Amino acid sequence: MESVKPRPSTYALGIDLGKRVDPSALSLTEHTAAGRYLVRHLERLPLGLGYNAQADRVGEIFLRAVARLDAEQTDAERRADLFTDPLSRPPVAHAWGRIQLFVDCTGVGTAVVDDILREHLDLEHAKIVGVLFGSSEHFTLKPGGKEASLGKAWLVSKLQALLSPPARVELPPIAEADALIEELRNYEVRRNESDGRLTAGAFKVGTHDDLATALALSCLPVKIYTACSESYF
Repeated sequence: MESVKPRPSTYALGIDLGKRVDPSALSLTEHTAAGRYLVRHLERLPLGLGYNAQADRVGEIFLRAVARLDAEQTDAERRADLFTDPLSRPPVAHAWGRIQLFVDCTGVGTAVVDDILREHLDLEHAKIVGVLFGSSEHFTLKPGGKEASLGKAWLVSKLQALLSPPARVELPPIAEADALIEELRNYEVRRNESDGRLTAGAFKVGTHDDLATALALSCLPVKIYTACSESYF
């Protein structure tokens, strides 16, 4: 019986860029063929850490994910015995083509994405999407694939649904995961009485929503880049 080529793993790295009083947060999530989301890394960066140092950390996590994807795909192909002749191997997505970065670029984030993240050497091949939050209830990837827009209230509501029983998101047993669940408890959606626009976040003094936003971003659909085509998973 002819072997079936294994579907490549896909990953998304969600990044919520912090401001003066809010830390930045990172979430690396694996998207499985069964529709589950396995959180491989969840981290809140130190408050006050410069954006160049943050880019260094993002680059480090990205390269680790690329190495893992490459090893997983090589192992899957070896176990499936897909190719008896190396020269007959068809073009496949390189590991860096199976991971996408979604970065909250609302406000100052646009400059950080364009001038720091996109220029970082470790992120030379990274597919970086700057996400602008608005009032939309849809995820819209703009032509060129470098910017997208969506509503933050819609984004976190989707995450809350994924975490509700039967949960499709698997969190690691770490303190950051407990902090994320607490963030979702404090999350609110408010409507402006004057213009009807929705705002969302953790509004109480001393609360944050950075981990929840980073994880929600890492659950967005990933666009896969292969040697000859592009597709969504």
